[in-house]
Amino acid sequence: MAWKKSYLKVPRSLFKTDRWKKPFTKGMADIDLYYLANFKSNVIHKRGIPINLEPGQVGYSMRGLADRWGWSEATVKRYIKCLKNEGQIEVHISKVSTMITLLNYIKNDGQNERKTTDKRRYKRSTEYKLINEDINVGSKSAINHTPISLTEFTQSYPDLNIDKSYKKFIAYCGKNGQSESSRSFRGWCEQDMKKGWNLKGQEFHKTPSGLWKAYCSKCNTQLLFNNEPHTGYSSECCGVDLVTVIV
Repeated sequence: MAWKKSYLKVPRSLFKTDRWKKPFTKGMADIDLYYLANFKSNVIHKRGIPINLEPGQVGYSMRGLADRWGWSEATVKRYIKCLKNEGQIEVHISKVSTMITLLNYIKNDGQNERKTTDKRRYKRSTEYKLINEDINVGSKSAINHTPISLTEFTQSYPDLNIDKSYKKFIAYCGKNGQSESSRSFRGWCEQDMKKGWNLKGQEFHKTPSGLWKAYCSKCNTQLLFNNEPHTGYSSECCGVDLVTVIV
């Protein structure tokens, strides 16, 4: 099958709506693979075994995809085989997982970037549209460092870890020379709530080796990540949300 190299961006919020639910259609399953694909090199651990994933690769078992899509494992295997025969994917199956490589995935051109880590958030000025109309570009004295009272934000956003969010806001402003105003921080908090970042109860921790650890909310399998997980990540084993502790 011939594929034209044209693409469009799809908002990640689409995959969290009640319309994106199982059982999936074949078209939904196809798109979901792109949603599940790693956007940068990463290492996950399954049964204590490290699995290296590159951009455009999906590390999910057939059972995990079946549970996520609401299909039987046999149906998933037939569909994956169909995509492979069409030249859309390559498949590598091991004893612990299945690695799917999306052959039409765009790499390193800015079209498939996911703004999930704090490091990437700081690098992209468009991620948070701060209110900067009072800043005179090029004038150091114009930068506003007015102290912000966090009490009102704690009351306005009870589900948000305000202290953690504020520290990242200050770091962003300091790095980019932006105004530290209450209005700007409110916009930052709105984005945090919209994206599901810095929420209370979502404090992931590191292992002694420096990897971030999280647990599958269904089977309690511990998963390890090079970068801090965020709300929106799904477990490789069951395709469900990650949690910070065993449930």
